[in-house]
Amino acid sequence: MDNIYFIGRRTSDIAASFDGNKLDPFFKGSVTAYGGNTQGNISYNATSGLQIVNSVYIDRNIALYNKFFGDRITEIVKNDKHAKFIPYSKFWADLVPENLKDRIICYNNGGPIDFLESKFNFKNFIKNKIPQPAFEIISGKKILDLIAKGEIPSTTNPNGKRDVVVQVEFGAGGNGTYFATKKYPLDPSVINPKDKYVVSEFTQNKCSLGCSFIITDNGVATYPCGIQIMNGPQFIGSDFHAFTLLDEDIKAECRQVAVDFGNLLRQAYPDLRGFFGLDMIITSEEKPRVFAIETNPRFTGTTSLLNILSHRAGIGSVYEHTHKAFFCGKDKNLHVTLQELLDRITPNARKRYAAPGEEVEGVYKEGLDKTAFQEDGFYTYAVFEEIKQYNIHDDRQEYKAWLGKKQKGKNPDA
Repeated sequence: MDNIYFIGRRTSDIAASFDGNKLDPFFKGSVTAYGGNTQGNISYNATSGLQIVNSVYIDRNIALYNKFFGDRITEIVKNDKHAKFIPYSKFWADLVPENLKDRIICYNNGGPIDFLESKFNFKNFIKNKIPQPAFEIISGKKILDLIAKGEIPSTTNPNGKRDVVVQVEFGAGGNGTYFATKKYPLDPSVINPKDKYVVSEFTQNKCSLGCSFIITDNGVATYPCGIQIMNGPQFIGSDFHAFTLLDEDIKAECRQVAVDFGNLLRQAYPDLRGFFGLDMIITSEEKPRVFAIETNPRFTGTTSLLNILSHRAGIGSVYEHTHKAFFCGKDKNLHVTLQELLDRITPNARKRYAAPGEEVEGVYKEGLDKTAFQEDGFYTYAVFEEIKQYNIHDDRQEYKAWLGKKQKGKNPDA
């Protein structure tokens, strides 16, 4: 029987309780970047004492980082001949030493995932099949030309004729996404004339949301959808309770779009299995529409919260659901059985706190804040207090200080 280990960024990704004191018993152990050396977890930051930041891996300590993961994974296999590894995403799968790649499970390797990670490919893939905003893929030079002609709002010419969203081909969590609207004009300096971008029509929306689902041999089972908490284009959390406040027909449409996309994936790539995410928006029209925006063909930023809610509902681990999708193919009704289980998850509101400088008046001390649904394009800055508690490092201030030193020509690691 396999002993399964998790490889990922945080121990909170496999938390089974809101206080983070209980890790997912589905795993024999884990190797993570952040966390503590407890409950079978081996953490890079706790072991090395080094602070790490995702966006500066290459600049600072990628060699030490890779060696740590390679050594720990090799050590686990040496002591446990039944060890298998579930990676959070491709980045973490790549940290498994080459001679141990056959021990990676529940992972869709190869072309389809690389294909779907591209926003260009995703939009072309669902074109005329799943509703989405109108788009075109053009060069940075053409975008700058459109700005110069007054077609697109910018900081130099905010009175452009049309509002759009500009995105790079690859980026997660809002990185590489730029608004170009009259109220939030684009800074032309972020556009490289030699690169290509996808330019989508800006659609005023009631809210953005994410829906996660499991693909099995014979169908698609969906988790509760969550309204995304955004700081501009940056994703910083999800609220599953807020989604329950929407009208029933809209909620049903959101789930159906996710199922339709899952089935589209199944038809195009019959070997795909496991956990996927789909980001959507609900338009603010009198009769709202649901548009697909992009997919995450892997575990996502909401997986940790879904895992906690899943354990709380008594239906076990999200990772166990994924494992069944890969290894219970003979069960033709698996997606139906899974859906019956996932429907037991009870979304609930969580405490939030106001960011420095934010109007505290707009945030309730308990439950939902007053900007659960946006009126002016953006959400308030708010995150789950509980999730923040057990992510051992909050490196934002350290990162800013490190970058500040580097930009001044000083040694940031001194």
